[in-house]
Amino acid sequence: MLKENIRMSWRNIRANKLRSFLTMLGIIIGVMAIVALVSIMRGATAALEGEIMDLGAGRVLIYASGNHAKAGIDEEELLELSAIEGVAGVSPSNSYTAVLARGEDLLENVTVKGVSAIYFDHSTEELLRGRLICQSDVENALRVCVVSDEVEQTLFFGEDAVGKTLTVGGREYTVVGVVGDPDTDLMSMMQENMGRMYGTAESGGTIYAPYTAVQEATALPYYSSLDLFLSDTSHSDAVVAECERILNQAFNYDSDAYLVFGMDSLLDLMSDLRGMMNGLLIGIASISLLVGGIGIMNMMLVTVTERTSEIGLRKALGAEPRAIQTQFIIEALFLSLLGGLLGVFFGAAISLLAAAAIGFTAVVEWSSVLLGFLFAAAIGVIFGWAPARKASRLNPIEALRSN
Repeated sequence: MLKENIRMSWRNIRANKLRSFLTMLGIIIGVMAIVALVSIMRGATAALEGEIMDLGAGRVLIYASGNHAKAGIDEEELLELSAIEGVAGVSPSNSYTAVLARGEDLLENVTVKGVSAIYFDHSTEELLRGRLICQSDVENALRVCVVSDEVEQTLFFGEDAVGKTLTVGGREYTVVGVVGDPDTDLMSMMQENMGRMYGTAESGGTIYAPYTAVQEATALPYYSSLDLFLSDTSHSDAVVAECERILNQAFNYDSDAYLVFGMDSLLDLMSDLRGMMNGLLIGIASISLLVGGIGIMNMMLVTVTERTSEIGLRKALGAEPRAIQTQFIIEALFLSLLGGLLGVFFGAAISLLAAAAIGFTAVVEWSSVLLGFLFAAAIGVIFGWAPARKASRLNPIEALRSN
Protein backbone atom coordinates (compact mmCIF):
# COMPACT_ATOMS: atom_id res chain seq x y z
CA MET A 1 0.00 0.00 0.00
CA LEU A 2 2.88 2.39 0.78
CA LYS A 3 4.45 1.76 -2.63
CA GLU A 4 1.11 2.34 -4.29
CA ASN A 5 0.63 5.61 -2.40
CA ILE A 6 4.10 6.78 -3.47
CA ARG A 7 3.38 5.85 -7.09
CA MET A 8 0.02 7.65 -7.10
CA SER A 9 1.48 10.76 -5.44
CA TRP A 10 4.27 11.00 -8.01
CA ARG A 11 1.77 10.49 -10.86
CA ASN A 12 -0.45 13.28 -9.56
CA ILE A 13 2.52 15.67 -9.32
CA ARG A 14 3.62 14.88 -12.87
CA ALA A 15 0.07 15.36 -14.16
CA ASN A 16 0.15 19.00 -12.99
CA LYS A 17 3.75 20.03 -13.73
CA LEU A 18 3.28 23.81 -13.88
CA ARG A 19 1.14 23.98 -10.78
CA SER A 20 3.54 21.68 -8.92
CA PHE A 21 6.54 23.85 -9.91
CA LEU A 22 4.83 27.06 -8.81
CA THR A 23 3.93 25.37 -5.53
CA MET A 24 7.55 24.32 -5.00
CA LEU A 25 8.88 27.78 -5.86
CA GLY A 26 8.60 29.07 -2.29
CA ILE A 27 10.47 26.01 -0.97
CA ILE A 28 13.14 26.39 -3.68
CA ILE A 29 13.71 30.06 -2.83
CA GLY A 30 13.77 29.40 0.92
CA VAL A 31 16.26 26.52 0.81
CA MET A 32 18.34 28.34 -1.83
CA ALA A 33 18.53 31.39 0.44
CA ILE A 34 19.59 29.31 3.45
CA VAL A 35 22.33 27.44 1.58
CA ALA A 36 23.61 30.46 -0.38
CA LEU A 37 23.61 33.00 2.44
CA VAL A 38 25.11 30.66 5.04
CA SER A 39 27.78 29.44 2.58
CA ILE A 40 28.75 32.97 1.53
CA MET A 41 28.85 34.13 5.15
CA ARG A 42 30.93 31.11 6.17
CA GLY A 43 33.36 31.64 3.30
CA ALA A 44 33.75 35.35 4.04
CA THR A 45 34.34 34.82 7.76
CA ALA A 46 36.76 31.94 7.05
CA ALA A 47 38.78 34.21 4.75
CA LEU A 48 38.83 36.97 7.37
CA GLU A 49 39.74 34.55 10.15
CA GLY A 50 42.56 33.21 8.00
CA GLU A 51 43.87 36.74 7.53
CA ILE A 52 43.70 37.38 11.27
CA MET A 53 45.51 34.11 11.95
CA ASP A 54 48.26 35.01 9.48
CA LEU A 55 48.75 38.58 10.64
CA GLY A 56 47.53 38.96 14.18
CA ALA A 57 47.04 35.67 15.99
CA GLY A 58 49.66 35.00 18.61
CA ARG A 59 50.27 38.69 19.22
CA VAL A 60 49.36 41.05 22.05
CA LEU A 61 49.61 44.79 21.41
CA ILE A 62 50.33 47.23 24.21
CA TYR A 63 50.05 50.99 23.75
CA ALA A 64 51.07 53.22 26.65
CA SER A 65 50.07 56.88 26.47
CA GLY A 66 51.04 57.31 30.12
CA ASN A 67 49.78 59.81 32.68
CA HIS A 68 51.13 62.75 34.68
CA ALA A 69 53.06 60.41 37.01
CA LYS A 70 54.53 58.00 34.46
CA ALA A 71 55.11 58.66 30.76
CA GLY A 72 55.42 55.09 29.45
CA ILE A 73 56.79 51.59 29.95
CA ASP A 74 60.31 51.45 31.42
CA GLU A 75 62.96 48.70 31.43
CA GLU A 76 61.66 47.14 34.66
CA GLU A 77 58.15 46.63 33.25
CA LEU A 78 59.67 45.46 29.96
CA LEU A 79 61.54 42.69 31.77
CA GLU A 80 58.40 41.72 33.71
CA LEU A 81 56.34 41.55 30.53
CA SER A 82 59.05 39.53 28.78
CA ALA A 83 59.04 37.02 31.65
CA ILE A 84 55.32 36.25 31.39
CA GLU A 85 54.71 32.55 30.74
CA GLY A 86 53.75 31.98 27.11
CA VAL A 87 55.55 35.07 25.75
CA ALA A 88 58.12 34.05 23.11
CA GLY A 89 59.48 37.52 22.49
CA VAL A 90 58.88 41.24 22.95
CA SER A 91 59.45 44.04 20.48
CA PRO A 92 59.46 47.42 22.22
CA SER A 93 58.94 50.45 20.04
CA ASN A 94 59.67 54.13 20.33
CA SER A 95 58.48 55.97 17.26
CA TYR A 96 59.02 59.57 16.39
CA THR A 97 58.75 61.75 13.30
CA ALA A 98 61.96 63.07 11.78
CA VAL A 99 63.41 64.68 8.67
CA LEU A 100 65.66 62.42 6.60
CA ALA A 101 68.54 63.92 4.66
CA ARG A 102 70.85 62.60 1.99
CA GLY A 103 73.08 65.31 0.72
CA GLU A 104 70.77 68.13 -0.29
CA ASP A 105 67.71 65.88 -0.61
CA LEU A 106 65.26 66.05 2.29
CA LEU A 107 62.26 63.89 3.16
CA GLU A 108 59.97 65.25 5.85
CA ASN A 109 57.40 63.65 8.10
CA VAL A 110 59.06 60.21 8.13
CA THR A 111 58.37 57.80 10.99
CA VAL A 112 61.47 56.41 12.65
CA LYS A 113 60.38 53.20 14.33
CA GLY A 114 62.56 51.38 16.84
CA VAL A 115 62.06 47.60 16.74
CA SER A 116 63.68 44.43 17.99
CA ALA A 117 65.06 41.53 15.95
CA ILE A 118 61.85 39.52 16.43
CA TYR A 119 59.61 42.23 14.99
CA PHE A 120 60.02 41.28 11.33
CA ASP A 121 59.26 37.60 12.06
CA HIS A 122 55.64 38.60 12.62
CA SER A 123 55.19 41.64 10.37
CA THR A 124 53.77 41.93 6.84
CA GLU A 125 56.68 43.86 5.35
CA GLU A 126 58.53 41.89 2.67
CA LEU A 127 62.32 42.12 2.52
CA LEU A 128 63.26 43.35 -0.96
CA ARG A 129 67.03 43.71 -0.59
CA GLY A 130 69.70 43.47 2.06
CA ARG A 131 68.94 42.19 5.55
CA LEU A 132 66.71 42.96 8.51
CA ILE A 133 67.52 44.20 12.02
CA CYS A 134 69.37 41.46 13.95
CA GLN A 135 70.00 40.86 17.64
CA SER A 136 73.58 42.19 17.58
CA ASP A 137 72.27 45.49 16.16
CA VAL A 138 69.93 45.77 19.13
CA GLU A 139 72.48 44.73 21.76
CA ASN A 140 75.10 47.21 20.49
CA ALA A 141 72.63 50.01 19.65
CA LEU A 142 74.11 50.21 16.16
CA ARG A 143 73.03 53.05 13.90
CA VAL A 144 71.70 50.88 11.12
CA CYS A 145 68.26 51.01 9.55
CA VAL A 146 65.89 49.25 7.21
CA VAL A 147 64.00 51.66 4.95
CA SER A 148 60.67 51.26 3.18
CA ASP A 149 60.73 51.27 -0.60
CA GLU A 150 58.87 54.60 -0.45
CA VAL A 151 61.88 56.18 1.28
CA GLU A 152 64.29 54.48 -1.12
CA GLN A 153 62.44 55.75 -4.20
CA THR A 154 62.48 59.31 -2.83
CA LEU A 155 66.04 59.61 -1.50
CA PHE A 156 67.80 56.93 -3.57
CA PHE A 157 65.91 57.17 -6.85
CA GLY A 158 67.45 54.79 -9.39
CA GLU A 159 69.96 53.48 -6.85
CA ASP A 160 70.18 50.60 -4.40
CA ALA A 161 69.95 52.08 -0.90
CA VAL A 162 71.67 49.11 0.82
CA GLY A 163 75.08 50.09 2.13
CA LYS A 164 74.52 53.82 1.77
CA THR A 165 74.04 56.30 4.59
CA LEU A 166 71.44 58.88 5.42
CA THR A 167 71.05 61.41 8.20
CA VAL A 168 68.25 61.07 10.72
CA GLY A 169 67.91 63.95 13.13
CA GLY A 170 71.60 64.82 12.83
CA ARG A 171 72.79 61.21 13.24
CA GLU A 172 74.11 59.08 10.40
CA TYR A 173 72.52 55.67 9.85
CA THR A 174 73.66 52.97 7.44
CA VAL A 175 70.93 51.36 5.37
CA VAL A 176 71.15 47.57 5.67
CA GLY A 177 67.88 46.57 4.04
CA VAL A 178 64.83 47.65 2.06
CA VAL A 179 61.31 46.38 2.74
CA GLY A 180 58.03 46.78 0.91
CA ASP A 181 55.18 48.71 2.46
CA PRO A 182 53.01 46.63 4.84
CA ASP A 183 49.86 45.09 3.38
CA THR A 184 46.76 47.24 3.60
CA ASP A 185 44.46 44.92 5.51
CA LEU A 186 42.35 44.80 8.63
CA MET A 187 45.28 44.27 10.99
CA SER A 188 47.42 46.99 9.47
CA MET A 189 44.59 49.51 9.50
CA MET A 190 43.75 48.67 13.10
CA GLN A 191 47.36 49.01 14.21
CA GLU A 192 47.64 52.31 12.34
CA ASN A 193 44.49 53.66 14.01
CA MET A 194 45.66 52.47 17.43
CA GLY A 195 49.03 54.07 16.80
CA ARG A 196 47.43 57.34 15.74
CA MET A 197 45.39 57.33 18.95
CA TYR A 198 48.49 56.85 21.08
CA GLY A 199 50.85 59.01 19.05
CA THR A 200 52.76 56.28 17.20
CA ALA A 201 51.04 56.24 13.81
CA GLU A 202 53.08 55.82 10.67
CA SER A 203 53.20 58.75 8.29
CA GLY A 204 54.89 59.58 4.98
CA GLY A 205 57.38 56.74 4.80
CA THR A 206 59.03 54.63 7.48
CA ILE A 207 62.49 53.52 8.51
CA TYR A 208 63.17 50.80 11.09
CA ALA A 209 66.13 50.94 13.46
CA PRO A 210 67.17 48.99 16.58
CA TYR A 211 64.97 50.21 19.41
CA THR A 212 68.05 50.74 21.57
CA ALA A 213 69.49 53.15 19.01
CA VAL A 214 66.19 55.02 18.81
CA GLN A 215 65.98 55.18 22.58
CA GLU A 216 69.50 56.60 22.65
CA ALA A 217 68.63 59.18 20.00
CA THR A 218 65.44 60.33 21.72
CA ALA A 219 66.88 60.10 25.25
CA LEU A 220 63.53 58.72 26.39
CA PRO A 221 63.75 56.23 29.27
CA TYR A 222 60.45 54.57 28.36
CA TYR A 223 58.61 52.84 25.51
CA SER A 224 55.31 53.96 24.04
CA SER A 225 54.30 50.61 22.56
CA LEU A 226 55.15 46.92 22.73
CA ASP A 227 54.42 43.88 20.60
CA LEU A 228 54.29 40.65 22.61
CA PHE A 229 54.60 37.46 20.54
CA LEU A 230 53.16 34.30 22.04
CA SER A 231 54.59 30.79 21.90
CA ASP A 232 51.07 29.31 22.10
CA THR A 233 47.90 31.15 21.06
CA SER A 234 45.90 29.28 23.71
CA HIS A 235 47.71 31.42 26.32
CA SER A 236 46.41 34.68 24.89
CA ASP A 237 43.79 35.39 27.57
CA ALA A 238 46.19 34.54 30.39
CA VAL A 239 48.92 36.74 28.88
CA VAL A 240 46.52 39.68 28.46
CA ALA A 241 45.38 39.33 32.08
CA GLU A 242 48.96 39.24 33.35
CA CYS A 243 49.91 42.26 31.21
CA GLU A 244 47.00 44.23 32.66
CA ARG A 245 48.07 43.27 36.19
CA ILE A 246 51.64 44.48 35.60
CA LEU A 247 50.53 47.71 33.89
CA ASN A 248 47.91 48.43 36.54
CA GLN A 249 50.65 48.40 39.14
CA ALA A 250 52.98 50.44 36.92
CA PHE A 251 50.40 53.17 36.20
CA ASN A 252 48.76 53.15 39.63
CA TYR A 253 45.57 51.49 38.28
CA ASP A 254 44.95 54.24 35.73
CA SER A 255 43.29 52.23 32.94
CA ASP A 256 43.35 55.26 30.62
CA ALA A 257 47.15 55.25 30.64
CA TYR A 258 47.49 52.09 28.56
CA LEU A 259 45.70 49.70 26.24
CA VAL A 260 46.25 45.94 26.01
CA PHE A 261 44.75 44.20 23.02
CA GLY A 262 44.99 40.48 22.28
CA MET A 263 44.60 39.77 18.58
CA ASP A 264 43.23 36.31 19.34
CA SER A 265 40.16 37.94 20.88
CA LEU A 266 39.23 38.95 17.33
CA LEU A 267 38.84 35.27 16.46
CA ASP A 268 36.41 34.79 19.34
CA LEU A 269 34.53 37.90 18.26
CA MET A 270 34.36 36.65 14.67
CA SER A 271 33.05 33.29 15.85
CA ASP A 272 30.30 34.95 17.90
CA LEU A 273 29.37 37.27 15.03
CA ARG A 274 29.27 34.36 12.59
CA GLY A 275 26.85 32.47 14.83
CA MET A 276 24.62 35.53 15.18
CA MET A 277 24.65 36.25 11.46
CA ASN A 278 23.92 32.63 10.55
CA GLY A 279 20.93 32.63 12.88
CA LEU A 280 19.69 35.91 11.44
CA LEU A 281 20.09 34.77 7.83
CA ILE A 282 18.39 31.45 8.51
CA GLY A 283 15.51 33.26 10.19
CA ILE A 284 15.05 35.56 7.19
CA ALA A 285 15.25 32.64 4.72
CA SER A 286 12.76 30.65 6.79
CA ILE A 287 10.09 33.22 5.93
CA SER A 288 10.31 32.03 2.30
CA LEU A 289 9.90 28.46 3.49
CA LEU A 290 6.77 29.40 5.41
CA VAL A 291 5.40 31.06 2.28
CA GLY A 292 6.26 27.89 0.36
CA GLY A 293 4.47 25.80 2.99
CA ILE A 294 1.34 27.92 2.62
CA GLY A 295 1.57 27.36 -1.14
CA ILE A 296 1.76 23.59 -0.60
CA MET A 297 -1.27 23.68 1.70
CA ASN A 298 -3.22 25.71 -0.82
CA MET A 299 -2.40 23.29 -3.65
CA MET A 300 -3.25 20.24 -1.56
CA LEU A 301 -6.61 21.74 -0.56
CA VAL A 302 -7.36 22.37 -4.25
CA THR A 303 -6.25 18.80 -5.04
CA VAL A 304 -8.56 17.37 -2.37
CA THR A 305 -11.47 19.33 -3.86
CA GLU A 306 -10.65 18.17 -7.40
CA ARG A 307 -10.32 14.53 -6.37
CA THR A 308 -13.29 14.31 -4.06
CA SER A 309 -15.00 11.62 -6.16
CA GLU A 310 -11.79 9.58 -6.32
CA ILE A 311 -11.45 9.74 -2.55
CA GLY A 312 -15.09 8.72 -2.14
CA LEU A 313 -14.67 5.76 -4.49
CA ARG A 314 -11.55 4.55 -2.68
CA LYS A 315 -13.30 4.80 0.67
CA ALA A 316 -16.32 2.98 -0.71
CA LEU A 317 -14.00 0.16 -1.85
CA GLY A 318 -12.60 -0.16 1.66
CA ALA A 319 -9.64 2.22 1.80
CA GLU A 320 -8.91 3.24 5.38
CA PRO A 321 -8.73 6.96 6.30
CA ARG A 322 -5.09 6.48 7.35
CA ALA A 323 -4.14 5.24 3.84
CA ILE A 324 -5.78 8.25 2.18
CA GLN A 325 -4.17 10.62 4.67
CA THR A 326 -0.77 8.99 4.06
CA GLN A 327 -1.12 9.44 0.29
CA PHE A 328 -1.73 13.19 0.53
CA ILE A 329 1.05 13.67 3.11
CA ILE A 330 3.44 11.78 0.80
CA GLU A 331 2.41 14.03 -2.07
CA ALA A 332 3.10 17.16 0.01
CA LEU A 333 6.41 15.63 1.14
CA PHE A 334 7.38 14.96 -2.48
CA LEU A 335 6.76 18.59 -3.36
CA SER A 336 8.74 19.96 -0.44
CA LEU A 337 11.71 17.58 -0.79
CA LEU A 338 11.93 18.09 -4.55
CA GLY A 339 11.84 21.84 -3.95
CA GLY A 340 14.51 21.40 -1.27
CA LEU A 341 16.75 19.46 -3.68
CA LEU A 342 16.48 22.16 -6.33
CA GLY A 343 17.03 24.83 -3.68
CA VAL A 344 20.25 23.18 -2.50
CA PHE A 345 21.54 22.93 -6.07
CA PHE A 346 20.79 26.56 -6.94
CA GLY A 347 21.96 27.79 -3.52
CA ALA A 348 25.35 26.07 -3.86
CA ALA A 349 25.74 27.36 -7.42
CA ILE A 350 24.89 30.94 -6.44
CA SER A 351 27.25 30.88 -3.44
CA LEU A 352 30.16 29.60 -5.55
CA LEU A 353 29.56 32.18 -8.28
CA ALA A 354 29.14 35.04 -5.80
CA ALA A 355 32.26 34.05 -3.87
CA ALA A 356 34.29 33.84 -7.07
CA ALA A 357 33.08 37.29 -8.11
CA ILE A 358 33.90 38.81 -4.69
CA GLY A 359 37.25 37.04 -4.41
CA PHE A 360 37.07 34.31 -1.75
CA THR A 361 36.14 30.64 -1.55
CA ALA A 362 32.60 29.78 -0.53
CA VAL A 363 32.23 27.05 2.08
CA VAL A 364 29.13 24.95 1.37
CA GLU A 365 28.52 23.30 4.72
CA TRP A 366 26.63 20.04 5.07
CA SER A 367 24.93 21.54 8.11
CA SER A 368 23.24 24.21 5.97
CA VAL A 369 22.26 21.59 3.35
CA LEU A 370 20.84 19.30 6.03
CA LEU A 371 19.08 22.22 7.68
CA GLY A 372 17.45 23.16 4.37
CA PHE A 373 16.24 19.59 3.80
CA LEU A 374 14.91 19.27 7.34
CA PHE A 375 13.05 22.56 6.99
CA ALA A 376 11.61 21.46 3.65
CA ALA A 377 10.51 18.07 5.02
CA ALA A 378 8.97 19.67 8.10
CA ILE A 379 7.12 22.20 5.95
CA GLY A 380 5.76 19.38 3.74
CA VAL A 381 4.48 17.35 6.68
CA ILE A 382 3.10 20.27 8.69
CA PHE A 383 1.33 22.07 5.86
CA GLY A 384 0.26 18.84 4.14
CA TRP A 385 -1.33 17.39 7.24
CA ALA A 386 -4.48 19.56 7.28
CA PRO A 387 -5.48 18.84 3.64
CA ALA A 388 -4.66 15.15 4.13
CA ARG A 389 -6.81 15.01 7.23
CA LYS A 390 -9.63 16.71 5.37
CA ALA A 391 -9.40 14.13 2.59
CA SER A 392 -9.37 11.21 5.04
CA ARG A 393 -12.52 12.45 6.81
CA LEU A 394 -14.68 12.87 3.71
CA ASN A 395 -17.97 10.97 3.80
CA PRO A 396 -17.83 8.44 0.91
CA ILE A 397 -21.52 8.85 -0.01
CA GLU A 398 -21.32 12.66 -0.15
CA ALA A 399 -18.00 12.41 -2.00
CA LEU A 400 -19.50 10.12 -4.68
CA ARG A 401 -22.58 12.31 -4.95
CA SER A 402 -20.43 15.37 -5.66
CA ASN A 403 -19.23 13.79 -8.93
